[in-house]
Amino acid sequence: TLNSQSLQLFRNGNITTNATGEAGGGNITLTTDILTAFEDSDITANAVEGQGGNIQITTQGLFQSPDSDITASSELGVDGIVDIQEFGTDPDQGLVELPTGIIDPDTLIATSCLAPSSRQQGRFRVVGAGGLQTLPNDLANSPFPTLAVPPLHGTADANDLTNTGQELDQSAIPPYEPVVEADGVYQLEDDRLVFGRICHLQ
Repeated sequence: TLNSQSLQLFRNGNITTNATGEAGGGNITLTTDILTAFEDSDITANAVEGQGGNIQITTQGLFQSPDSDITASSELGVDGIVDIQEFGTDPDQGLVELPTGIIDPDTLIATSCLAPSSRQQGRFRVVGAGGLQTLPNDLANSPFPTLAVPPLHGTADANDLTNTGQELDQSAIPPYEPVVEADGVYQLEDDRLVFGRICHLQ
């Protein structure tokens, strides 16, 4: 019987209660948080003519290499019982179900170049110690300059296109824009993130 916080077996490390002749194998009871058996390390309670012993292992995590064995066998008699009880955190606990809908790429790609926006939306959040937590589908907590997508045709509101008092030169936006590779990811006024490029102000 062995109780420990961590039990590590390496380089032919063995725990055995093997028996010869008509004797039965001895019993092994191990209780440990972590049990590792590597490099041909064995835990055995084997016998020849007698009954194999019983091995009872209670652990939070069992890590075993392919060349390491846990056996309670008998060559000519009755095999013993190997019972491994693993306890610990439920692997399903704390999992967040992800959305199953397919992401529409059109909502992630700006249809026009992006212009700086003067609109700033304030937020009020009550958080505990440690600050804001970031989940996989959340935006980063660091501030981003917001941008607006001017229309491809017609005029755009100058108040929406600048935060410096300079109006966007409409001649910089041709009636039809060829496909241009995006140069970054930008945040819009509604907090959406899109691929796009910033318009050139003149």
